[in-house]
Amino acid sequence: MPKSCNSILSKTYSVFFICLVSSCAILEDINSSQFNGKVLVSQNNVELSTFNINVNILKNETIIQIKKPLYGNVLKIKAIQGQKAIMSPLKYNKILNLSDYLNENIEHFVKKCFYNNMLEIDQQIDSHNFKINCKKDGDKLNIFIKYEEYDLKGFILKV
Repeated sequence: MPKSCNSILSKTYSVFFICLVSSCAILEDINSSQFNGKVLVSQNNVELSTFNINVNILKNETIIQIKKPLYGNVLKIKAIQGQKAIMSPLKYNKILNLSDYLNENIEHFVKKCFYNNMLEIDQQIDSHNFKINCKKDGDKLNIFIKYEEYDLKGFILKV
């Protein structure tokens, strides 16, 4: 009889330990913020398409995913402050042709836009026209970005 009680207790402790470890493994990172929204992309004032956007801001990096319903990820941008952003698929690096300054400061612009009540930048950078306007309206963040002939308008909500 004592052997069976020991085995029951040892199994109970094992199950408890496994539950404890697995519950700690799925805790969310408290240093991250997630945002979801919709954006409309146009080129030369002609509407191209609407997309869903997910932005995950971590302590040292920002991940932007642009998705199309039923299609999946269209563009993923991983930005680390002071480093060139990594875009996938790679063909968008050539299409967007971001200046080095913009490419290295995407994370800075995203954090400023998302954590301030308002951000407005309108400047010529390396012969590229660049404009960004972010304004909070309650829980909604309205964004407008213009880069060369591309316009991006939309809204984002914190998850």
